Amino acid sequence: MSKRDLVMANKMYDIAARPWKGDNTSLKAEIIGISRVWPEVIPFHTKGILPVNHTEKKVTQYLTVDEKQQEADTQMQTLCDCFTTNIDG
Repeated sequence: MSKRDLVMANKMYDIAARPWKGDNTSLKAEIIGISRVWPEVIPFHTKGILPVNHTEKKVTQYLTVDEKQQEADTQMQTLCDCFTTNIDG
């Protein structure tokens, strides 16, 4: 389980399996991350073929939104910790 490809595959499976309400930001960011290291994940891949192909503009957009979402999640967790409550209030 310590091999990078297994860890990445498990993380992808976990994110894809989570229910979300119209929010697929973390899934998009994870797909971009795996696409960047695809030759390491699938060593027998055909050169040049990736599971997805986004423009750099879209990649930047998706990763910026993901970063902002993570910041908001961290702030929400801080508030929940402060008031000793869970995310549901």
